[in-house]
Amino acid sequence: MTYFGKNIKKIRGVKNLSQQAFADLFDLKRGTLGAYEEGRSEPKIETLLKITKHFQITLEDILTREMKVNELLQFKDDLLFQSKISWEENFTSIPCITKSQLKNYPSYFGKAHYIKDLPTITIPSNSSKEMRALVISSLEMNNYGQGFSPKDIVIGEEMSVENILKKEGEFLGFVVLEDEILFRNILVQEEKVMLRAFHPSVDDVEIEKDQILEVWKVIHAFYHKLPEIQSPFENKLSILENELKALKQKLK
Repeated sequence: MTYFGKNIKKIRGVKNLSQQAFADLFDLKRGTLGAYEEGRSEPKIETLLKITKHFQITLEDILTREMKVNELLQFKDDLLFQSKISWEENFTSIPCITKSQLKNYPSYFGKAHYIKDLPTITIPSNSSKEMRALVISSLEMNNYGQGFSPKDIVIGEEMSVENILKKEGEFLGFVVLEDEILFRNILVQEEKVMLRAFHPSVDDVEIEKDQILEVWKVIHAFYHKLPEIQSPFENKLSILENELKALKQKLK
């Protein structure tokens, strides 16, 4: 038997590749690669030539001796750019509502060809739900430097209106109405939906469920600029401010 199996197992370890990723790279079955590594089988000459050519090593080195880690570290690193690698993550392309589409989206959100023509952003995601991205275009969700600013992007999972009304509480999301899209803190109490901005000068908006065309619960956020980190004291002040605002609304 040769040292082929031990050497390719070391190569995988150095390059942080799974058996499946390595097998896909050279048109092998995962079980076949496992047999090579365990010494139960030897590769065909075509397979040997593919692997040695890719890594620019000799047949003699890979077959006749156990290669050292420092030698393997010098191998070509273009593995990461090969299209045949099976990535463990699932990358999802998400339609993105830009500033220029804010007026059009409520009219065409239900048309597949319109959604298909929207720009997209791609992220690693295992979510099976429909998602939308929204480019922030105002300071309504910014409280004196804290929160979201223009050019930030939020990504939401679709929620049904029925599911929203079943869950009392609040969450961050954006709501598609007949003539606008509002990114807000969404509060649900006794089947009433309240949209609340972070900025203290922006009034709350109460909406009926029949007004809602779509709701997207925010699960990811990408900042155009790195946000400042609030101290615990500032966080408490912000919470108190929001509670006072809510109390004033109740007293009206």
